[in-house]
Order: sequence, then structure tokens, then C-alpha cells
Amino acid sequence: MTKQNESQSVTRRACARRRGFTLAEVVITVAVFSIFAVSAAGSMTAALRNWTRCNTRMQAEQNARTALSTIVADLRQALPDPDPGTSAPPTGYLSLSPSVSATGTLAPNANIPNSTTLTFTEPNVANYNPGGSGWSPLSPANYQKVTYYVLNGSLRRKQIQYTASGAISATTDDAVATPVQGTPVALTCAYLSPTSVQITVTATEQTQACTLSTSVPTLAQ
Repeated sequence: MTKQNESQSVTRRACARRRGFTLAEVVITVAVFSIFAVSAAGSMTAALRNWTRCNTRMQAEQNARTALSTIVADLRQALPDPDPGTSAPPTGYLSLSPSVSATGTLAPNANIPNSTTLTFTEPNVANYNPGGSGWSPLSPANYQKVTYYVLNGSLRRKQIQYTASGAISATTDDAVATPVQGTPVALTCAYLSPTSVQITVTATEQTQACTLSTSVPTLAQ
């Protein structure tokens, strides 16, 4: 065999060893890779959907917990207002008809045990001073009326303060701060006793809703 023929033979053997993929091998490889890619994409999509759902649920729970804790902390200061309404209609529980036992919670009450608003009286720290000279527990100026209610899905707090004669001296009405503004909330309240009320708050974030409820003791006169 000549050197040229030997060289050509070696070249042919080398080319044979370095031959490319056949069409069948390419098709099979692409098919296997496609199956793997679709499976991986499906798993990632499911994981992302589950993470979004959990995160949304946690956000709804955080909003409900924030709203409920705000109301509870405020309601724990509730105190019966015994204003007899000598110069004006009573500003406290004596304004309820039929009459009820002394209570700081005006709505809900013994007559209307369920309500979508919560109204109660608490001390007006600017005037409430039982040890002060000339202080009278009957003066409406010593108390303020607080109402929690929902407007367009937003939890709000309204506060009314009075003069000694029972006339309104100041009114404020503010949205209760939540971690995410605009998250719809719902409020329901139930009368349990003159010194106890149940508060239920539901917060909804996208399609996830969280409901939290607790009973709150209030002070007696």
C-alpha cells in the first residue's frame, strides 16, 4: 500500500469515528429535553403559584391581625359614661332605649346584640381626673365616644368629645392604618355582657380571606 493510500485510509477511519448524530438521535434527544423542560416549567409554575397564594394569605392575616389588635387595645379602655343628660341628651349608656345596665359599649348592646359597627365610651384623658378638685363623674366632658366602622372596605375610627353641657366640642374621623392600604376589611361585633363584647375582623387580599375573632372584657363602672 502506498503512503497516499495509507493516509487516505487513516483519514477515512478518523472521519468514521467522528461522524455526527443521526436524525433519529437528534429527534429523540430533542423529545427528551422537551419533556424535561415542560416538566421543570410546570413544577416552577406550581411552586410560584403556591408561594403567591401563601404570601397573599399571610398578607391578609397580617392586615386582619393589625386591625383587630388596634380595636382591642382601644376597647380595653372602655368605661361607662353616666352622663344624665341634664343640659343635653345623654352621651353615654343612658341614651340607649330600652335602658341597659351600666356599660361602656353602646353598640352592640343588650337591645341590639349584633352590629357591623363598634361604639363605646372611654375616658377623655384631657379631663378625666377622679382625684381633681371639683371633678364629677357625671360630666360628659370627662368621656369621649369612639366608633369603629367600615366604609368602602376601609376600617375607620371616629372620635367625638363633649363639653360639660354635653355639646360636641371636637370630632375626628380617620382611617385605621394597615400594612397595605386599600385591603378590604369587614367588621362584625356581638354583645356578650355589659362588660364583654366579641370582635370579628375579616381582611381580604386578592382571593385570600382571613378572619380573626376575640372577646374583649371592658371595665365596669
